Amino acid sequence: MGASVAIELRKKPLKDGTYPLAVRITKDRKPSYKQLGKSIEKKYWDDKAKKVKSSHPNSVRFNNWIKKKLTEAEDVLLKLEGDKTDTSATQIKNKIYKKDDKAYFFVLSKEYMDELEELGKWNQVSANRTKFKHFKEFLREKKLLENDDILVNKIDYNLLEKYIVFLKVQYGNGKTSIYNKLNVIRIVWNMTRRKYKKRKDIQLDNYPFGGGKDGIEMKPAESQKIGLTKEEIKLIENADLIEGSGQWHARNVYLFSFYHAGMRVGDTLLTKWSDIVDGRLHYEMGKNGKRVSVKIPDKALDILEHYKYDKRHEKDLVFPDIKKANLNDSYDVYRKICTAAKSIGDHLKNLAESLGIEKNISMHISRHSFGNISKGTIPTDVLQTLYRHSHITTTQGYQNNFIHEKEDAALNEVINF
Repeated sequence: MGASVAIELRKKPLKDGTYPLAVRITKDRKPSYKQLGKSIEKKYWDDKAKKVKSSHPNSVRFNNWIKKKLTEAEDVLLKLEGDKTDTSATQIKNKIYKKDDKAYFFVLSKEYMDELEELGKWNQVSANRTKFKHFKEFLREKKLLENDDILVNKIDYNLLEKYIVFLKVQYGNGKTSIYNKLNVIRIVWNMTRRKYKKRKDIQLDNYPFGGGKDGIEMKPAESQKIGLTKEEIKLIENADLIEGSGQWHARNVYLFSFYHAGMRVGDTLLTKWSDIVDGRLHYEMGKNGKRVSVKIPDKALDILEHYKYDKRHEKDLVFPDIKKANLNDSYDVYRKICTAAKSIGDHLKNLAESLGIEKNISMHISRHSFGNISKGTIPTDVLQTLYRHSHITTTQGYQNNFIHEKEDAALNEVINF
């Protein structure tokens, strides 16, 4: 057959300035291209090695995905050569990427998960694996799978009602867990509608979400947020701990987060010395990519002093927890942050218990604690800036978890007659 396949970066950029990746199929010196639906900045592409450079923030996963796509194309090409099929480069491309009009849920969910991996959204990837696993368990129990999958248009209101019962009975799930597990199904359903725009059976008439008689109402349950009080924070600050111990370090990380309006654990552990300029902390929030610049309080500066002995260079991480992570591999960073967060959380719980603090304490509680202590004392628009919320209504809703004075006064007025 004399055909070959290779990965190539196309020469014409997209509107966002990135260049699309494609498989090039060559036969008799005539090429045919199949774009893979992913693109990359030209500076990150190693044209000689045909792979993404290590300087890309997600190079390892990206290159694994490229290798997989190349292997899939090579496998089909080998089969065609074995069959001694005489075809052109374009015909080979059509055989490799033959169209299938059937919209299978778990095939499409795999596409969704691949996108999350490429974006480095590992928290979502980890959580969604369990959600899709539980949905497949339900479908298998009800004998609704066809070739270990199900057509998206078969996922209707009645099926989801049965799935809700399954989650309550099998896993004891409450409103929040059920909402989250239904939401990933909704995401794949919406993705399918966009992909198959001309398919009438995958449009609004069959859409099982949105409330009403034939639609599941998707309304997230209100979660209760409980933060520490000023007195409890002071207990933690004044605790007599052995310098260098696990509890001592966990306290430092927790308070550093609290002093910066409840920095998320990932952002805290990824703080570099180079992020500190003229007494201000400059960083990019991992959750939404927003840039942050905040004055470092004196208490936080005192914490930093304890870690300067381990500073190897300007771009070194302040805290030691994930210094061994490959910062160019977002998955490796995610795994090490998860491990560190669990260790810090365990130390914080032991510390809280020794101090007589009965509330559940974790790194995320530092954000709740800042909200609880700041209630009614800081204007909402200032809090919005500190929290880096996109909408002020998000900040208002968040702070409402901690402001109870009016309700408490009304209750007191009624019962003290």
